Amino acid sequence: MSLNELKLQWQQLWQSLSVKDQRALMMLAVVLGLALVYLAVWLPSENAKQQSQQRLLSAQTKWQWLNEQLPKLSAPAPQLPVQKIREVNGLLQYVQTQLRQLNLYPQLDQMETRNQKLVVSFKMVDAARLFRWLSQQERQGLVATSADIQPIETGVVSAQLIFEVPK
Repeated sequence: MSLNELKLQWQQLWQSLSVKDQRALMMLAVVLGLALVYLAVWLPSENAKQQSQQRLLSAQTKWQWLNEQLPKLSAPAPQLPVQKIREVNGLLQYVQTQLRQLNLYPQLDQMETRNQKLVVSFKMVDAARLFRWLSQQERQGLVATSADIQPIETGVVSAQLIFEVPK
């Protein structure tokens, strides 16, 4: 069957229908066409618009949060207690206070100053507490320039630590 024959059959079928039926089918075709446009064009574009608006709102919220964080980043960093120390006697007092807080002061063997350095010695000290104290000092900005730690027995060490006045 060719295209012309098919067209001819449709025309005959169409003309065999009453005018009322032809109008009803035209109305049906218009309604189906509008439904097709709604489903194929308008509905997907409306969904895409809503998703875009949600992404825009999310991006605006993130942008606002970032702008709120900017002053925090540009603010000067708080000064650690160790950064305020300018002389070896201040360092000596600071280290004594810190040793007392972790109850390491009774295990202290010797603490002496040499030039701008502080030498802290332990003959027998609980290793876990010593390392916890050293970690705490590092977080405060005080780092030992030299550490000689020797194991004595399980969980017990001897240590000689040298600290310098922060610059």
